[in-house]
Amino acid sequence: MDYDAPHAIDIELLERHIRDYATCHAIDAPIYDFAQHLRVRDRHEHIAAKSLLIVEGILALHFARLRPQQTQRIGFCVNCCGIATAWCRCAELSCRLGLRSSAAR
Repeated sequence: MDYDAPHAIDIELLERHIRDYATCHAIDAPIYDFAQHLRVRDRHEHIAAKSLLIVEGILALHFARLRPQQTQRIGFCVNCCGIATAWCRCAELSCRLGLRSSAAR
């Protein structure tokens, strides 16, 4: 299975976990065995709720139904020469981090 493909993501579970976490509830995230391409049965990682959740990866902004849960977004692009540029959806955070606001893009 290609874990970089959108259909490989259990979007319902991810959405429920993000919503629960955002409302200060701990989650029990599944553990994956990438060699076997399966979830490990009856094993989870308990993740206590904190004030910040970072969702990262090439599909972090792909699913439109997750975007309402995202209060701030930071994106990074690296060109073929390895030069990184960054953008941020939140103008206040952009200013603090020295990034371009996506509103100005």
